[in-house]
Amino acid sequence: MQLTQHTAISTVSLGLAGCLLLPVVGLQNRGLSKLLSSVVGLGVVAVGYRSYVDNRKLTALGEDLGLIERKQSIAWYNSLLSRKQELTLTQSVPVDADVISDVVSYWLQQDKHLLVVGGTGAGKSTFIQSFASVLGAGWHYKLYDTDCTCDDWLYIRSLPNCQMYESFSSISEQMQEDLEVIEQRTVERKQAGNKWTTDNTLIVAEELPVLVDEIEHAGQWLSRHAKRGRRVKRFVAAVVQNDTVKNLGLEGDSKLRDSCFVRVYLGQSAVERAQALKNTELERWLVSGGKQVCLVDDKPALRPTSVQMQTRPTAHKSVRVNAYDSQFSLSSASETAENLAESQCSAVHEPSETTVLLENQPLTGVYVTAEQVEALRELYNNGWSVPAILEGKLGQKRGGSWARKREWLERLLES
Repeated sequence: MQLTQHTAISTVSLGLAGCLLLPVVGLQNRGLSKLLSSVVGLGVVAVGYRSYVDNRKLTALGEDLGLIERKQSIAWYNSLLSRKQELTLTQSVPVDADVISDVVSYWLQQDKHLLVVGGTGAGKSTFIQSFASVLGAGWHYKLYDTDCTCDDWLYIRSLPNCQMYESFSSISEQMQEDLEVIEQRTVERKQAGNKWTTDNTLIVAEELPVLVDEIEHAGQWLSRHAKRGRRVKRFVAAVVQNDTVKNLGLEGDSKLRDSCFVRVYLGQSAVERAQALKNTELERWLVSGGKQVCLVDDKPALRPTSVQMQTRPTAHKSVRVNAYDSQFSLSSASETAENLAESQCSAVHEPSETTVLLENQPLTGVYVTAEQVEALRELYNNGWSVPAILEGKLGQKRGGSWARKREWLERLLES
């Protein structure tokens, strides 16, 4: 911190000295004195620029250190001042006692925007859809995604108040419109005071860094929403693979990222974040929890899991598709068995082949109900292969019992 302050002072001082040398050089006649003054002036400018560069680097380092919890930072500084040979930043936290079980409620209480960080395959889109399912259809949704397919965002796109934009030109226009809406609502709010009300809107920016690279005012769009969007009920869910300010288009304004967003880390990004915090217990908890857990504002959390089966129209018929990519059902075997028994109201005649197959499922980690069989059967009739359903909808992996699972599902779908 002292080095940062000293370099800042040096930069300003050298800049002033360089400015004062300009008239001195200009007033002198040509000769050795003017040459020496020019050389000195250039030297002052060069040293000042070097000091400026050092200051930027130190400022960035200070921001990175600010990501570490206060207790850890104090321990780190103390270890330096006491000249210890070894530096230990590990922290033992009772993880289970501090788990955020309801991420959506936590986010609503914070009244901030959402920053979802995760690598490819970490489940960022699934997280957003689960998040939206908890918020419900009372919210308005806007999706900015230039790489989506017809099978993406099925749950959110099925909501009545959802708009989808898939090209850079349309997204650019909508971002400009978003800024105008903020200005308009700000004026309306000032005039109406406490009586002012409006609808809540969640704007999902998939792969925001791509939008920042391609759309000139994307950085301004995010900055304006971060500063003023919350008051007028316009919230952003930025989906990124890493959360550097450059990626977000907020270069030079890291405070905006740190203070205006609830940061969610998924998959390996959550593990790496725990490693950066030097919290080995949290790291182990994240690894063991897999895709059921995440890190929210550096706290352990459970991912929302309330996405339901949705209907997507096709050319000939409607196909019910699960919004989860990796799991078909999150209910336990006992719960789904009870539901299955209730759905089969007739109890006297012999059990059908479907019933027998459902009672003897070889699947791992999921339990398929009779209702879900109909959805799977429609997928099968519309061209989905048995392996594709096993992997894509039921989350099964190829391995030892793969042949038995495939045979079981094929018999189930054709029964």
